[in-house]
Amino acid sequence: MVHSAPNLFIAQSLAGLPPPDQAVLARPEVQHVFIEMVREALHGGPEGVQWDTALMVSPWDVRPQDIRMAVHLWYGDMDPHAPPAMPTRCATS
Repeated sequence: MVHSAPNLFIAQSLAGLPPPDQAVLARPEVQHVFIEMVREALHGGPEGVQWDTALMVSPWDVRPQDIRMAVHLWYGDMDPHAPPAMPTRCATS
């Protein structure tokens, strides 16, 4: 869809975002960069995106309690694609 109907792709992307992200993606210059970013991500086919998604929801190979250095987590409270609880669901016990 990003190739054949970029305006529809933007509209559908906007619908799934929280208001702060909608405000940014509503800007035409950001839409252009976003479309080009997605096209480049899919240039070699969907396998990279599929693999990335699988890794995001798979169990980790490290237990967070075993990390012995400071770790800073950066996330958005309203991000529907990577909510703050995601690490808890993916961490191995």
